[in-house]
Amino acid sequence: MPRAVGLDVGRRLLKLAVASGSAKSFKIQRFIVEELPDGTGEEGEAARVEAIRNVFAEHKLTKEDVCVSFDAGTTVFRDVAVPFRSDDQIEKVVRFEAENHLHGRAIEDVVVNWVKTGDTKDGSQVLVMAAPKAELAQRLGTLRRAGIEPASVDLDATAFYTACAVTGVVAEHPNAVLLEIGARTTNLVLVDGGQLRAVRSFLVGADTVTAAVASDLALPAGEAARRALTPGPGDGDLLVPAVAPHESAKSVAELEADVTGQRREEFVRKLQREIMRSITSARATNAPEKILVAGGGSLLPGLTDVLAERLAMPVERLGMLTRLGVDAEAADPALADAVAPTAIGCALRLLGADPLQVELRKDEFAPTNTFEVVRGVLATTVTLLVVLFAFLAYTAKERADAERNLFLGRNTTSVASKARTILESVEKRYQQDLKGKEEKEATAEAKRIAGAIPADPNYLIAVRNHLQRRYRELEEGLGLSKDIPVIESALKVWVEIYGTLEKIPREKLGWFRINKGEFGQNSAGITIECSDIGVVDTVVEALKANAYLTGRAKDRSRPVTVGNQQTNNQTNRTTARIEILFEDVTK
Repeated sequence: MPRAVGLDVGRRLLKLAVASGSAKSFKIQRFIVEELPDGTGEEGEAARVEAIRNVFAEHKLTKEDVCVSFDAGTTVFRDVAVPFRSDDQIEKVVRFEAENHLHGRAIEDVVVNWVKTGDTKDGSQVLVMAAPKAELAQRLGTLRRAGIEPASVDLDATAFYTACAVTGVVAEHPNAVLLEIGARTTNLVLVDGGQLRAVRSFLVGADTVTAAVASDLALPAGEAARRALTPGPGDGDLLVPAVAPHESAKSVAELEADVTGQRREEFVRKLQREIMRSITSARATNAPEKILVAGGGSLLPGLTDVLAERLAMPVERLGMLTRLGVDAEAADPALADAVAPTAIGCALRLLGADPLQVELRKDEFAPTNTFEVVRGVLATTVTLLVVLFAFLAYTAKERADAERNLFLGRNTTSVASKARTILESVEKRYQQDLKGKEEKEATAEAKRIAGAIPADPNYLIAVRNHLQRRYRELEEGLGLSKDIPVIESALKVWVEIYGTLEKIPREKLGWFRINKGEFGQNSAGITIECSDIGVVDTVVEALKANAYLTGRAKDRSRPVTVGNQQTNNQTNRTTARIEILFEDVTK
């Protein structure tokens, strides 16, 4: 029976699922969870490589039939309408359509996959997924250093869907939101009528709670993570109510528990906002009836109850291992049950269960060791196909040469020659009119550019792409481009800052005033004056707690900074400059 290994490498955990059988009759034989070492830079990377190598050696796992997940948090998801319904026709145009929706990224820098999510009046609605090649190359490099050459790479979000579809979760809950809350990102899959309708991945992970608790209480990361997952005094309630004026003062432990509860509440509020945004923007026929949550973040105390109350629908933990009757090889069975779906989905993919057919190992990442990846009967079949194609290619050589000459021939009547003439003409005018070059120099540059395009079957596509880039340059130069990034409102920033200051109890501020305010697209700053220097910290903490300001901050780990700070010895008043730098979305 063939065996397959699904590998999910997270920020802190390594998850492996070992499966055997086939797509219709499979068995998850083992599920392993191991902690990964902390650390950054080359030293941290080397430690992670060694940990992966040791896990495979210790558990005697195959290194050939491996499917690994890739973080969807770095992937761009776009809904695109195309005027075709046939998969073959969609495949031919989807890359060109995707290029028009990848703001700030070149099509050459991403691996493009797509999934048809529905029919439209004139064609199909397609979900395009563009994964960055740089991060993919880094992931494959890490695995190669550990001695692993994966046969397949799947997005963790689509592997999550595969696990739910193959194990019957989707059939039982045809109108549902599947939510996988990881350490760094949360993956959301919307199922409508038993069919995939939308996939989103957003940077809202459980580590935000851990990092906030560690900062608030000055705790190491491990202790902060333990407290984040430890229920509070109210029977595991997520939210901790404030102390009423008549109540006695709380102990230090109770106050620390309150801080942890508040950080959990902020996390759930962000999660609720992203879920609602995803549901309302999706083109779904049926409203979701339930939310099924997985991932390490799903174990936050009280999360399911609070989400259910705020979203007005049932919220349940998925429990994939419990569903399949698998005992995990892990110190924490509940955690293993929560983080299992992605690794299981990867393993099932190698057994032939691949409903979405998303593959990141293509283009320059396609496996070169085909006969090491494909084994047994499948390898024999591939060999026979290669022989057959070689024979057909040999018998059709003369006709192929004739067709090639008609398309790429050097005679003036060939299609490629005509395309090159057009390209040189347009490029010459571009160099003269926009670059200010003389005719001779412009002609030479145009011929150089045209000659750099290889004469292969993609020649016309390359010419088209070059002309399209010139067209966009002209559009942007004339101010006619439709790809204008969103300009954030400076008034919105002013309102948020003013509203935040209004929420601070007046007695905490004492003598206080704002001397100056500057609000723009890339930054905001206020100059305050107060009689108590401690008020500066109070204002900074209040601004840091504002989700809108922190969400737009360039450095989210330190969103608010204090600049010049001076105290007048005569008036005993302190003047301080408080600044927030925003992420530049126009790049």
